[in-house]
Amino acid sequence: MKSNDVLGLIFSNSCETTLTELTAHRTTASVPIGGKYRMIDFVLSNLANSNVNNVGIVAKSGFMSLMDHIGSGSAWDLSKKRSGITILPPYAGVSFANKIETLYQLRGYFQDADEEYVLISESNMSFSISIR
Repeated sequence: MKSNDVLGLIFSNSCETTLTELTAHRTTASVPIGGKYRMIDFVLSNLANSNVNNVGIVAKSGFMSLMDHIGSGSAWDLSKKRSGITILPPYAGVSFANKIETLYQLRGYFQDADEEYVLISESNMSFSISIR
């Protein structure tokens, strides 16, 4: 499996129920860690270092600070024309109930992608792992 054949999918609202004070107005992915960094920085760095060039971020609610932090994705060299970072908010204001329903609702996104594999990750991972 070549890393270029992998689409990264990150769930940004993974620990909302356990981190209620920190995630009242933001996603778990945008919780600050060590000043200027956010929880999602670890996952994005792992994906970028493993040559995963296409990343989708599933956002359920409170994702404005996450969008501000990620910007175009150039900090992780993910600001490409055909690939890069895509924020996947709820469609028509209907929030996803669970991960299986989310994957089903995003089937069009997966079909349009050129990658053969999908790597699913939570946003609260704070370690380095090679995806090769």
